Amino acid sequence: MAEIISLAERLAAKSRRTAPSERSVVVVQSVRVREGNSLARLLATLSGGALVTTPSKETSDCSSCSVRQAIEDRLLPMAQSSPLESAIWLVTPIDADPWAIVDAFGADQPLHQAGFRIRSFVSAIGTDKLLLDWVSTRRIGLDRQVPLVEAIADQIDFSDALVLSGTEHEKHASAEFLRSLNTRAEILERSDITSEWARQLISREFSAERTANGAVWRLGLQFSKHAQPGQVFRRNRPFHPERFYQLVRRWPEELLRSEGTAWIASETDVAFTITQAGPRLFDCSGDGYWLATLPADELRQAREDHPEAFEHWNPETGDRMTELAFAWDSHVSRRMRSEAFFRELDRCLLSDFEMHLDWSRFRDPFREEREKEWERSEKRRTRKPHFKSLHSVGHHTGEPTNGNTQEKDL
Repeated sequence: MAEIISLAERLAAKSRRTAPSERSVVVVQSVRVREGNSLARLLATLSGGALVTTPSKETSDCSSCSVRQAIEDRLLPMAQSSPLESAIWLVTPIDADPWAIVDAFGADQPLHQAGFRIRSFVSAIGTDKLLLDWVSTRRIGLDRQVPLVEAIADQIDFSDALVLSGTEHEKHASAEFLRSLNTRAEILERSDITSEWARQLISREFSAERTANGAVWRLGLQFSKHAQPGQVFRRNRPFHPERFYQLVRRWPEELLRSEGTAWIASETDVAFTITQAGPRLFDCSGDGYWLATLPADELRQAREDHPEAFEHWNPETGDRMTELAFAWDSHVSRRMRSEAFFRELDRCLLSDFEMHLDWSRFRDPFREEREKEWERSEKRRTRKPHFKSLHSVGHHTGEPTNGNTQEKDL
C-alpha cells in the first residue's frame, strides 16, 4: 500500500512539474494598428507582460492563413521561452473575427494546452474617426470582403472595455453612441488608465457566453423575458419580398444595429439572416432551412436533441417566423420611434388575401440582387487577372471595390 501511495505521489508531483503555467492573454482590438499598439504598450508598461502583434490577413503572405494560425505562430514559441511572461497583450487587426480568436484558445486547442487563457477584450477607439467609419462604405480584409462597419460592430460587441482617445467633444459624443451598442462594456478615457486597472484586466475570468450576450438589445432574441419595448419584432407571418425590400432601402437612420431571422414568402423554406450596422450595411442572406421542412422522423429527433429550438413552435407554421432585434440611437425616443417602425414592418407582412396566393409568383428583389451579384462574380472569375490588380465583389451590394482604397495605417 505504501508503495502505491508513493507512486501516486511521484506521479502527482511529475504532473505538477509538467503542467503548463497559465498565461493571461488580453486581446487589444483597434481599427487602426498604431492605436492598438499604443494602448497595448501602455498597458504592458503599467502592469508588465509582453506585447505581441498578429499580422492582418491583408498583409499576410499566405492568403489561406487563419486567425488561429497567426496567433499560434506568435504565441506557441513563447511557451518554451524563459523567463515566463505572466501576461500577454495581444494586438489583433480589425479584420480578425473575434469568435475566431476565442476559438483559437478553446480547450482542445494547442494554445490552451500550452497554458494561454483569454482574460479580456479591450478596444482602442479613436473618436476622431469613429462616426465617420460607422457610415463608411469601405471594405477590409483579404479581397476586401468585409465591410469596415461590420468589423467595428463586432469589435464593440466583444469588448469588455472601450478606451477612448480624442477631443472632449468627440469622446462625449462617441461614449453615448457606444453605450447604445454595448451596455456591458466599461467606457473610459486613455488618461483614466491606471496600473491597478490594467492588472484587473489580467485577472478577470473570461466568459464567451457573457461576451456574446453583452449587447442587451440582442438578448431578446434568445430570452423573451429580456426583450424591452422597441427591441424585438416577432411575427408568425412572412414578409412580402417586394414591400420588405422597399422598406430596407429606407431603413431608419436612428437604427444603429439590427439582427435576427426573417421569413420571406417567396422562399418560404429558407431561413434568412438579417444583419444591419450603420446606414451603409444591410445583409439579407439564406442561412439554411427551417426545421419545419424536415421529414417527420428527423423532426422528432431534433425536438429531442434541441428542445430549446421549439420554444416558439407554431402548430401551423412550425418554426417559420420573423424575429428581429434592434439597437436604437439613445438620443431618440425608442418607444415612439419603434412603434412607428414596427407598424411599417407589419405593413410588409402578407395580408389575409395574399396568404392564399401562390407566393412563388411574388417578385423578389432580394433574389434578383443575388443573381446579379453571382453573374458579376462569374465574370470576374473568368476574366484574365492583371498583375497587382485586386478587386472584390461587394459582399452586400455587389459593387466592385478597388483594393487600393484602404487607408495607409489600417
